[in-house]
Amino acid sequence: MPESLNFSFLVVHDQQLVRLGALAERYFADDPNTCLIKLRQFGELLAQLAAANIGLYEVADERQIDLLNRLRDRGLIKGEVDRLFHELRKIGNQATHELSGNHRTALSGLKYALALGIWFHRSLFCGLQIVGVVEAKRQSKDVCEALAQHIDPSLPEKTLIFCATDGHADIVVNQLKQAVHSHIMCRYSQIVSQQHRNS
Repeated sequence: MPESLNFSFLVVHDQQLVRLGALAERYFADDPNTCLIKLRQFGELLAQLAAANIGLYEVADERQIDLLNRLRDRGLIKGEVDRLFHELRKIGNQATHELSGNHRTALSGLKYALALGIWFHRSLFCGLQIVGVVEAKRQSKDVCEALAQHIDPSLPEKTLIFCATDGHADIVVNQLKQAVHSHIMCRYSQIVSQQHRNS
């Protein structure tokens, strides 16, 4: 099974979710059209799993739009979650039927899929009602502190982090800046302390 840094947490729900997410990531750079098709499949499977989780999954050949509308009408998906599912469906349909797709759309699709995956995972594991994307500041802080140990701001390489929403991205940027600063200061203190011991 292809590996994914962004979607691997979904393996506890369905390996196919991880596979589709990993394939979308893999195709992003060279073939945004295929990336979007894989994201459409990801959205379809995720909606089916969400429906099955509460006993609303009825038939395997139900059209995605009909399933999403049924889930919305039953109150399972609302607001931003509903919008993201439909965005994945639309851009996936355009990629499939019109052979369209560019890197900008594919990147947006990856963000939407990740946000929906987080929503699904947290809804099941935190016992939350499935109503929207959860922004966990504490978990973001833990992730940022772990990343800070591997990021060197003086190097030209970039680090790509997917966030659930623009607001969540703002939180992550601030937390990552603080974590990198703390890590650098801690490292600096260790170097100074080592130099004093050596002299």
